[in-house]
Amino acid sequence: MNSIVIDGRVVRDAEYKEVGANGTPLLEFTLANDTGYGEYKKTHFFKCKVWGKRATGLASHIVKGKPLTVRGEMQMQQWQGDDGKNRYSWDINIGELNFHMKDSTSGPSQQTYPAGDTQRDTPISKPPAFPSPGQQFDDDIPF
Repeated sequence: MNSIVIDGRVVRDAEYKEVGANGTPLLEFTLANDTGYGEYKKTHFFKCKVWGKRATGLASHIVKGKPLTVRGEMQMQQWQGDDGKNRYSWDINIGELNFHMKDSTSGPSQQTYPAGDTQRDTPISKPPAFPSPGQQFDDDIPF
């Protein structure tokens, strides 16, 4: 299994293009992720890709500074540089993308969108809220 989840901020506005003979939509952006704190703080940069028709719809929403959480699959790209040496980069093919939004009445929240070329055209709904005090949990486990 190859899965990675990164939380960070978009470095610059996403770049939309169509690639290949069929003109497959591709949206590329870089996500900055901080680890550590103080003098030990480091920033890591991840090249992210969204393929298919989702790339078209998300292009205008992925802008510089936007906080996101992405979930996807790591893929290594290898090529030969002008100096003849092999070069490598790690890209994330995004499967799911979470926008972090702040609502003045309810505090921070997230909106989740599938990011692959899927049949779904609507956002994934938020999970149901936990019962309020005094309500009963449904103890049936669904698996």
